[in-house]
Amino acid sequence: MYRLLIVMVCLICASPLAAHESTIYPGADDHTVKLAGYTRLSTEIPGAQKELLSAVVEHRFGVDVFNVEQALKQVLSGSGFTLAAPSSVDPNLYILLQSGFPKIQRHIGPARIDAILEAIAGPAWELVVDPLHRLISFELKREYWPCGSQPTSNNSECGS
Repeated sequence: MYRLLIVMVCLICASPLAAHESTIYPGADDHTVKLAGYTRLSTEIPGAQKELLSAVVEHRFGVDVFNVEQALKQVLSGSGFTLAAPSSVDPNLYILLQSGFPKIQRHIGPARIDAILEAIAGPAWELVVDPLHRLISFELKREYWPCGSQPTSNNSECGS
């Protein structure tokens, strides 16, 4: 009886369930580990964990969101990115940030975070990303520059 108990303990300890170590799968690249039998697992970090703004999200905005600035901040919350300080951005950005938030965008996605930011900003604005400081901002596209605020390629549009 005592020998049977010892044999059973040895079998349990040697079972695959008791072994938690992973080994590199022979012949595979460095990003694959063999877990058990034919089970292989990729150790590559998913794209959205490397490129934070490429994460696919769905967002519903509450009735307390009145302007674009509030909406952008909600989309960025939890992404690791924030809006750049007003002192270091396009001087026309206040036009976008203070614009009313449209009802049609109260539920947006699923889509990539950067695509949602661009949709909220609209076609007049270009998304600017500072990956070093994890800041985002927008620049007014050239064709939308107000007369006199930036040099234009065609001054005749401004009455000159």
